[in-house]
Amino acid sequence: MNPLYIDVFLATFFFMVGVHYTGVTLGLKKRDGRSRIHYGSAGSTTWIVRWTFNTFRLMILGFMIGRLFWSGIDQILVPYSLPLELWFRSIGVLLMVLSFYSISYTHTYMGSQWQSGLNTERFQLLECGCVFQTKVATDSMRKLPPIPREACH
Repeated sequence: MNPLYIDVFLATFFFMVGVHYTGVTLGLKKRDGRSRIHYGSAGSTTWIVRWTFNTFRLMILGFMIGRLFWSGIDQILVPYSLPLELWFRSIGVLLMVLSFYSISYTHTYMGSQWQSGLNTERFQLLECGCVFQTKVATDSMRKLPPIPREACH
């Protein structure tokens, strides 16, 4: 895989994640009138964490887009080269795509309970059900009945 393809993918990926979550939060708010982003009161721990996250996310996006036009930015942040760097970067791209799939699946499973930030007063937390279901073992020597699913655990 060409390093330029990876750089373009990373810049596009982080930009599209921002577009995706902007669309999700605006669409949910339009649907039921509730904001899914909770900042907390100014100066609270939730507020500090939220703004730190926003700043960090913006810095990553700026870095990923900036490195497309200024290749020297990599040398400033990581002033040495790694052996098999292209392989590590390619594996990183694959892990990012798989992680985005898992996160999207989980957020979709949560449905209307999904939110960004902690706001336990306004939203009911997801306490029932499992995101990833398991099946009964089929290689058992004994014929045991399946365990009934519990509503919560």
